[in-house]
Amino acid sequence: MSLPNHKFSTAQGARVWPVAPIIPPCLQADLVYTKVMQAAGSGQSWGSAAQVVLGADPQLAIYGEAVVWFHKVELFRHEEEQRMYRHTPALEDLALHKELLLRLITDGDHLARLVEQHGLLSNAQGVTADDLKATLRNLRADYRGWHEPMPAAQQAQILRDIFDVPKPAH
Repeated sequence: MSLPNHKFSTAQGARVWPVAPIIPPCLQADLVYTKVMQAAGSGQSWGSAAQVVLGADPQLAIYGEAVVWFHKVELFRHEEEQRMYRHTPALEDLALHKELLLRLITDGDHLARLVEQHGLLSNAQGVTADDLKATLRNLRADYRGWHEPMPAAQQAQILRDIFDVPKPAH
């Protein structure tokens, strides 16, 4: 956040620059929020608040977030392969896997909402909103597979359907 630069005159007529107050980073966000809310109270739309969050080019900002999110998913998949499939996962691995999946799903849902509202920039990689949705579906399926056990009755029914099918006579 930049503070306005004002020149002040002293009694002797010399011009001096005021010392800008040091604003801790934790309070800088509060100042931005206050200015946005003041603007909102003055009848401006939420569009200006979106511009504060996403910048002047929301599609470009969203594309940047999408690139970062897909990279996080790729890193997660690599570690998942190492820790969950190549070895028997420890309880700590299962807990971290669950936490990371939930974080990726939450971030992906947020990103999908932004894409619905503002669109996704056409890009050389060909990444689309459908790619985002498909990746989210896969993350949710993995979450269910690892962290939501199937009821025993449903599991037994599936096994019966697959393995107890009568063989056709030749």
